[in-house]
Amino acid sequence: MTSTRSLQTWVIVLIGISLRAEGLAQPTQSEFKDALLRTKTIDGPILAGSDSDEKTVEDYVASSWRILLKELQNLPPGSEDKIFAAAMDALNDEEYLDFVVESFSLYNQGQITEENIHLLIMPNDSKAGFLAVNYRDQQLAKILSQIQPRLKEHSYASFVTDILTGKANLDHEKFQKGTGQPLRKSVEEARKNHRDPSQLPMNSRKTTPLEQPSKTELANSEKNSTLKFLILFLSIVIAFGLYRYFISKRIRG
Repeated sequence: MTSTRSLQTWVIVLIGISLRAEGLAQPTQSEFKDALLRTKTIDGPILAGSDSDEKTVEDYVASSWRILLKELQNLPPGSEDKIFAAAMDALNDEEYLDFVVESFSLYNQGQITEENIHLLIMPNDSKAGFLAVNYRDQQLAKILSQIQPRLKEHSYASFVTDILTGKANLDHEKFQKGTGQPLRKSVEEARKNHRDPSQLPMNSRKTTPLEQPSKTELANSEKNSTLKFLILFLSIVIAFGLYRYFISKRIRG
């Protein structure tokens, strides 16, 4: 009986590992906290650590950022900047807009530190110009206006003013045109081109802002999905085969 239970445990573990390896299962809270402790932020801010730890943190932030923001004070010191950096890379623009508005609201309530709020105002390359192009969003404009008086003594105070007036958007657009970069679209503009908001393209270090995937990229994505399914299917077949083999061996023995 003990060996049977042990085998069942190993089968479940094998399937779990297969799911995680193919990105089909979300990391647990314990896995997230362990990975968070092993990562750090470097100038950008950019989350830095092993590929596995970065993916664990970003996946967990993507699925649980609302809970995390409310629990920031219960996380180890230094967690805020890591979560902010992960959100910049892990969330699409619509999700990130909600993330920023909620974060500014918590800052206004004294639940997010003064020291890290500038990371959201001056984000990494994944979300460069994000606040500027979304200055017309009513919720964003409202919360920025509310926190603006608290930022007067900071070096980026004038930038917040430029965001609210739309000047930052004009400056960012001029910069993008001058460097030949694709223009970042606001969330409102993106919604007009995507019926389902959940289908808004992801912004990450590997993609350009709200860029429609090419036919080649879509084809590669379909191939990768098929490959992941085949690997998962084979892993389950192998695990089930091992289970039946050891069971039959135990019966014969």
